[in-house]
Amino acid sequence: RKIFWMILLIIGFLFGLMVSLLSGTRGGWIAIPFALLIIYRGLSTSFCWRNVALGLSALFLAGLFAYLQPALGVKDRVDSAVHQVGAYYSSGEVATSVGARLEMWRGALIIGQENPVYGVGDGGYQERKLQLIEQGELDGFIEQFGHLHNEYLERFVKFGVVGLLALLVLYFVPLRLFLSFFNHSSSSVRGYASAGAVLCVCYIDFSLTQSFFAHNSGVMVFAFMLVIVWTMLAHSVRKV
Repeated sequence: RKIFWMILLIIGFLFGLMVSLLSGTRGGWIAIPFALLIIYRGLSTSFCWRNVALGLSALFLAGLFAYLQPALGVKDRVDSAVHQVGAYYSSGEVATSVGARLEMWRGALIIGQENPVYGVGDGGYQERKLQLIEQGELDGFIEQFGHLHNEYLERFVKFGVVGLLALLVLYFVPLRLFLSFFNHSSSSVRGYASAGAVLCVCYIDFSLTQSFFAHNSGVMVFAFMLVIVWTMLAHSVRKV
């Protein structure tokens, strides 16, 4: 039933892209071309950069089409992000999604320099943040946020370079292991390896604008999907 499953998977794939667009999560949109490149590299038996260029061109046109469709909300989200960045740097506007993130990241770099090796801990960060707000160094709008909406800065400011390196190991070691199966002769093995690599790359991308491991959902999805996909990959390898 190859044709049936192929059609079903393509429909699921397209619906996944549509859900990402309708969700309005701009950080997720950035991951789409990287995820598609990994899927192509992992599943293709004749990788060609010409096809990559054609695919990126098609993706660009699809993105442009989505941008021009008001019903999808893509244009509003993109224009809003551009406006918020400009407002933050031109007038110091912090009370926006992007402005709050930029202000928190600026504060994290200030606090992180005080103990760059081991960090200041969660309590130390919250206390120092309040001090900087009282001193007028940071805007009071960010007081309400318990995490930094950036996993890398979250690890650095609270756990220092040690914590940041641990996070990078958590992301890139599994990614490297999945990538090592991309040249395997079995399409099933390459399929599971591609799924695992996409999981890692998406988390690497999502962590730029969200502290995923500050939420139970972020921890559970990464941990369980990593175990599930690796188990299926290992089982597929043994069957070959």
